[in-house]
Amino acid sequence: MIADRPDDTIAAVATAPGRGGVGIVRISGPDAVKISSAVCRFSGDKTLESLAVNTLAFVRIYESGRLIDEGMAAVMRAPRSFTGEDTVELNLHGSPVVLAEVMSILTQRGVRPANPGEFTRPVEGLIRAKTLKAAEMAVNQLKGDLYHKISAFKSDISWVLALLNAGIDFSDEDITFADHQEITQKLTALTEETQRILAGYRQGRMYTDGVRAALFGRPNAGKSSLMNCLLQNERSIVTDIPGTTRDTVSDYFELNGMPVYLTDTAGLRQTLDPVEQEGIRRAYDAVSASDIAVWVIDAAAPFFEEDLSRIPSEVSILPVFNKTDLAPAPAKEKLPADARLFAPVSISCRQPESIDALKIRLTEIFTDSASSGESPVFVTLRQKTCLEEALKYVSQALDIHTGRENEEMTAFLLTESLNALGAVIGETTPDEMLNRIFANFCIGK
Repeated sequence: MIADRPDDTIAAVATAPGRGGVGIVRISGPDAVKISSAVCRFSGDKTLESLAVNTLAFVRIYESGRLIDEGMAAVMRAPRSFTGEDTVELNLHGSPVVLAEVMSILTQRGVRPANPGEFTRPVEGLIRAKTLKAAEMAVNQLKGDLYHKISAFKSDISWVLALLNAGIDFSDEDITFADHQEITQKLTALTEETQRILAGYRQGRMYTDGVRAALFGRPNAGKSSLMNCLLQNERSIVTDIPGTTRDTVSDYFELNGMPVYLTDTAGLRQTLDPVEQEGIRRAYDAVSASDIAVWVIDAAAPFFEEDLSRIPSEVSILPVFNKTDLAPAPAKEKLPADARLFAPVSISCRQPESIDALKIRLTEIFTDSASSGESPVFVTLRQKTCLEEALKYVSQALDIHTGRENEEMTAFLLTESLNALGAVIGETTPDEMLNRIFANFCIGK
């Protein structure tokens, strides 16, 4: 569903504002075809309901017997439409007056004008995708990967609830409804699969929103050279003069399908130059806002532990010994004992293979493991919150059921988890449990 209120049928002019040869009015929602039918007239006995899907047909738009316009109409049925819902598209003449009148007629019949961005929300991830991996995840979302997974979870929980409630409600009957071990296995599998989806949330967000990385260190450590190597573009000015970079320089690059927003910063040192002081302040701001800070260290020069003192404790730091073609990298034991530090990487901007090794290390850090090649299931923050709620209830139900403590409480918790899962995909949960009971058992016959 796309509407801010799930039961709404919404409409909007889909073409750019102003006059044009063609103007498109798009109507989407549960009553899109029904409401549009009231104003659409076709030749012969053809109706909008009978129109073949995904085809165009000549249509006249009438209101109270008055012809408003004529053009072409198309019907797209859920889920195979731009919005995933039943959708009608009216291709009319591009007069703003005509399009406004058609919108007014539809509104009078119960259609709500779409809010800004309401139509494009389902495909926003695809529109904004910066990499092929992000686009792949967005397409999978449109295909309904999460919907199908959650629907399967709900089906399994409804099955367990049917068994539990049948045993509770008909406990005086000499019938065994539930196999204790089978239910335990089912709930365990549900818990593990939900945890897997949630574990992919952070990785999924990194692929869709990107990660922020900042290069910091002493002047002339090679930060700008490393920036250019990673971007494969001469984005930062590189000279032999320490302090060349005075301000932050940022750009995107793709790292194994993940968009990375990389920032080069001014070299850190004591200075009385007010311009350089401002650059250093901005450097620390960029580092503080990053997901990972890359500490670039000249392998032949001393490094200064105080450079880390102004970096927030929650920012992870990857030490990178640069210029190792000129001097060997110091032993990692010489680095300060700081829990934020990853194991150091040694590179030379003149050795492409070392830059490739750095990219692999960054990928491992960003994803917490080597890439499996399988796209994580994309979930929004709201869906993540609902999944966490469902997981909490299922886990509690599993603990109680395993201990054979109170099956009524187990059933209650599973009902709550069913409601939480319904919220993930925007469904209100019907009485699936009773449907399951009477579908599987011959009670009351």
